[in-house]
Amino acid sequence: MQFESSSSHSSEAAVSPLTVLRQVQTVVVAHKWLALVLLLGVVVSGMILTLMTPPVYEASIKVLVARERVDPRISPGASNGDMPRPEIGEEEFNSELEIIRSREVIEAVVKELALDKEPEKPAGQMASVRKLVREALRQPESPPMERAVQKVGSSLEAVSVRKSRIIVVTYRDEDPDRAAAVLNTLYRKYADHHLNLHGTAQAANVFQSEAVAFRDKLEAATEALKRFDAQSGVVDAGPQKDILLRQYYEMQNSVNAAQTERHELEQRLISLKEQLTAQPEKIETGTVTRYVDALDKMKEEILTMELQRTQLLQKYKADSRFVRDIEQRLAQARAALEREEKNPPQERSVALNEIHRRLQNDLLNTQSALATITEREKRLAAVAAQYKTQLLKMDRQAFEKADLERTRTINEEAYLLYQKKAQEAEITKALNQQKVVNVNLAEAAQRSSRPVSPKPLLNLVMLLVVGFWAALAGCFVAERLNPFLRNEEQVRQRYKIKILANIPDLANSQVDS
Repeated sequence: MQFESSSSHSSEAAVSPLTVLRQVQTVVVAHKWLALVLLLGVVVSGMILTLMTPPVYEASIKVLVARERVDPRISPGASNGDMPRPEIGEEEFNSELEIIRSREVIEAVVKELALDKEPEKPAGQMASVRKLVREALRQPESPPMERAVQKVGSSLEAVSVRKSRIIVVTYRDEDPDRAAAVLNTLYRKYADHHLNLHGTAQAANVFQSEAVAFRDKLEAATEALKRFDAQSGVVDAGPQKDILLRQYYEMQNSVNAAQTERHELEQRLISLKEQLTAQPEKIETGTVTRYVDALDKMKEEILTMELQRTQLLQKYKADSRFVRDIEQRLAQARAALEREEKNPPQERSVALNEIHRRLQNDLLNTQSALATITEREKRLAAVAAQYKTQLLKMDRQAFEKADLERTRTINEEAYLLYQKKAQEAEITKALNQQKVVNVNLAEAAQRSSRPVSPKPLLNLVMLLVVGFWAALAGCFVAERLNPFLRNEEQVRQRYKIKILANIPDLANSQVDS
């Protein structure tokens, strides 16, 4: 019971690193022959493959991206300056790297060195397997040129050195001379391809022909502008238009002033007519009453008729016809006398009205001034209309002249631009003929005497490390498949039972019986 409790306590305790190392040592010692066989197998097989692998040599060249030439910008627009940027941007480096790795350059190298015509080495077992797979999938076999281009492209590497203008191009091959030849040829083909990409062989002719065409258009536009100036008389539309505009405004102001004056005269004329209507032409200056002799005669006749009436009343009755006649005549005479006495004859003095005369004179003067200002307004309005017509005509002629000048300016700018571009293209063509490029070979490829692969010492170290881990893994696998029971804990974990007693091996014991 004491043994069982102690075993249970030890299994629950944490396993120390020293215990783990002892267990690993126990497993390795138990399977030491297996570990040795695995280690030697990995190392020996790896070294055999290393020694059987053909050596690979690496050659390299260094290309300097420089500013050996000023490359004019062949573009549709005008360029203010052709000086290149002092620094070389990342996009330019990337462009050069892609040109170096381009298929055109690699294919030119393959053709010049006849790499596609070299006899192929006997295919290994993996190559035979790949060939069988292609035949099973009915994939056509690549032509020799395609295989050679792919091989060179896969072995070629081009990188830019940081913070410099150097591009390092490396190539690996089993033949050191061929590796150097491929890189040297690659640079020549790359430089030629660089010229072809940046060259403009036909640009000079195109620009020259366009320059001639725009020169003819420029001459035609100039002649049209001269004819227009001669026909229209427009020398400088701006100042002439300003003069006409100023004259038109002055005349329009005069017309407005005449209109205002006419309105004032019309109002004055209406007022004068109203005043003239209210004033009489003549006015009474005095009155003289005169005595008339006829009144005295009428009074005498009345007295006479009264006497006759008195006499008739003495003879006749009051209702007698004679009495009534005399009374009627007497009444008429008295009425006439009364009328004459009420309206005695008078002498009146009359004179011309001075206010009426002055108003009439003012009316005549105002009518005359109104007629004059109306006629003047008509003349000024006619002149203003003429100025306006001339101004509109000047505007139309100014637009036409501006259109002609704009056409001439466009043709002139296009002519100068194409003339400049033609000269730039000629400069570029001359630089291309002299093969002046912006890349230089800083370091040519040399034959390498030491292979870059395989590396026996490095491979041996790597194989020892791999063999060690392979042997260790093999020991644990063997222990897992066929374990050795060395203590009570392993027996209990293996068979899931309790241990009641521990019987020592007396045969292997060193105690004397």
